[in-house]
Amino acid sequence: MVWWDFTRWQQEIDWMALNGLNLILSFTGQEYVWRQLYSSVGVTDTELQQYFSGAAFLAWQRMGNIKGWGSPLDNEWIDNQAQLQKQILNATRQFGMINVLPGFAGHVPDAIARIYPNASLIKSAAWGNFNSTY
Repeated sequence: MVWWDFTRWQQEIDWMALNGLNLILSFTGQEYVWRQLYSSVGVTDTELQQYFSGAAFLAWQRMGNIKGWGSPLDNEWIDNQAQLQKQILNATRQFGMINVLPGFAGHVPDAIARIYPNASLIKSAAWGNFNSTY
């Protein structure tokens, strides 16, 4: 779905409405929020590029399985996804659907250790034969 435009999303929203779905998981645009937050505490653009996986791999990043794989994630793409999410939310709310927006899952860029040297951070175990870089 990361490659869908609003026209394609509208088809999906219509299908959901016709099938009685009323609670919708809405991940689109999440990286915009994280970029804003991490930038505000001092994570650099370079550090964010090393943290965010490429668009095709964001589902695994969002679950905390990988970071930075297939990166960098283009800032224009992040901005466009945020705008797309606003369109999606508007369309689903017109049908009375409730959107479940993602919360903080606990995964942070490595730069957090630089910014908060006394923070208690735990590295996740390797996943799917990815090395520690990812």
